[in-house]
Amino acid sequence: MRLITGGVAAAALVLLLSGCVASAPTPTETPIAAPTPVETAPAGALTCDDLASSDLVAAALTGVDGATPELVEAWWPRAGLGEMAVTAAGGLDCSWRAGAAVNPDEYGATDGRYLRVEVLPGGGPLWQPYLMGDGPAQDTDHRDVGGAPGLATCGDPGCRVSVPVGDTWIQVNLTPDGWNADQSVFAGMDARAVLDGVVAVAASAVEAVDAAGPTGLGTASPTEQVDCESVLPAAEIETIDGTLAEWSTTGATLPEQVWFDDAARHLAGFVGCRGPGAAPTLEIGPGAAALVAELAARADGAALLAPVPLAGMVSGDVAVTDCTDGAKYCTLVFSHDGAGYSIGAAADATVRYAELVLAG
Repeated sequence: MRLITGGVAAAALVLLLSGCVASAPTPTETPIAAPTPVETAPAGALTCDDLASSDLVAAALTGVDGATPELVEAWWPRAGLGEMAVTAAGGLDCSWRAGAAVNPDEYGATDGRYLRVEVLPGGGPLWQPYLMGDGPAQDTDHRDVGGAPGLATCGDPGCRVSVPVGDTWIQVNLTPDGWNADQSVFAGMDARAVLDGVVAVAASAVEAVDAAGPTGLGTASPTEQVDCESVLPAAEIETIDGTLAEWSTTGATLPEQVWFDDAARHLAGFVGCRGPGAAPTLEIGPGAAALVAELAARADGAALLAPVPLAGMVSGDVAVTDCTDGAKYCTLVFSHDGAGYSIGAAADATVRYAELVLAG
């Protein structure tokens, strides 16, 4: 369910509730086999500058004071190998920040806001009408986006546009610090005006992708699928009741409800492994070692991730974690032998699980 509060949020509710709810798409089992890349193919001709001009991006990030902001290439700080799935699939992942860098542990403390444009080749046929929450998009969410039928709305944690363009799936996210608490730089603005700025950026991306054609983006290079059990035996998982754990696998097949992140991981060949209950999650990216280094270095995520030494690391391996003192649950992202991994688990277990992977 979408959560919207105060000011901008109140106006956004008009967008969300003024229409009827569209019927959900018929659940189908997707028969597409998952490619697993050895490495990302050479980038296509398109660049981030082609997707949207700095003027359009700045306009979408302009707050209630009307002052044109300075732009910085940066991503909302998040940990996890899945953050690199679009790049691994040969797509474009572009993000800009206006205002101060955000600290996710101090929500609403800055004027920071991020606009992220992701272009996923091969995602067009997988597109489904989902935006935020658990249900399908509403009638009022349907928008013309650069001549293509898409979806656009504001909710938790900001505003989103999703549109298929031929073989490609484009998603644009506006994520302001303090949005849900009505403390962002957009507080007091009409949500329609905020959303229109995001739609304008998405429309520009649609036109650029359409004009570039199939050569505008890269592709993922497939190889054999990996197995969760061979990477980290389930017998090593600590369960609450002491019972033997088993892995369930995601990524090789798609769920009935396909979200953008599901499609990106699937096309990148990333394999997700989930243990029972509160047991760990493991994500494996064959050929994604270089992307771990990129995630660890890029702004503003680098401020969230701290290097961590692991037994079994060799020269060229990278390991970073979002764990801080007092944290109960952490994510550890690392590379080894050409592959990338991320483990989410109890804070006192992430290093142990990672070292078991390295020892395997």
